Amino acid sequence: MGIVSPFFNEIEKRILAGERKAEIYAGFAGNPDAERCASVLAQIPTPAQRRRYSWLNWIFIAILAIMAALKTLGAAAIILSSMPKAFLLILIMPLINIWMIWLAAKFRALGYLLTICFCIISLSKLDWLNAGKSAFAIAAIAVNAVLLLAAMAIAWALLRKLLPQTKLGFALRPKTDSAGNPQFEE
Repeated sequence: MGIVSPFFNEIEKRILAGERKAEIYAGFAGNPDAERCASVLAQIPTPAQRRRYSWLNWIFIAILAIMAALKTLGAAAIILSSMPKAFLLILIMPLINIWMIWLAAKFRALGYLLTICFCIISLSKLDWLNAGKSAFAIAAIAVNAVLLLAAMAIAWALLRKLLPQTKLGFALRPKTDSAGNPQFEE
């Protein structure tokens, strides 16, 4: 998929081949691309971290897949009842979830960070008050809330475990030592 820069892909290939992050960064130190390299290195888990937490990543992917399926079924029910010829719209609905699953399968930090953001937004939009006395509506909202909270918690745990030397935030920068030099896990 062409959503990642060739620079990111090249750095990722080197890490996956077993090259240490500090060695990769050393080749860029003093170079205009040093800051960019440090930022990319902060977003890519090492092969050892990927192996260690792949089980948790698979659980995360399964939760995202369940959420995508439920979203598709819910959207299908609503769309088909009001617009019977809108079948293509049903196929478009889960695309963000599919993209998130792809990001998680590739161990991309962006996928975990976006999941946290989307889950917070989705949790704020759960409509408990309008569920009424319908047991089905209350159960559906409760299941959705549990899945959202689980996805958010696992995404946060994966970010912390896969990238222990990364400052979490929208920039995903490496932690630095007292001299301001980036620090990387090995």
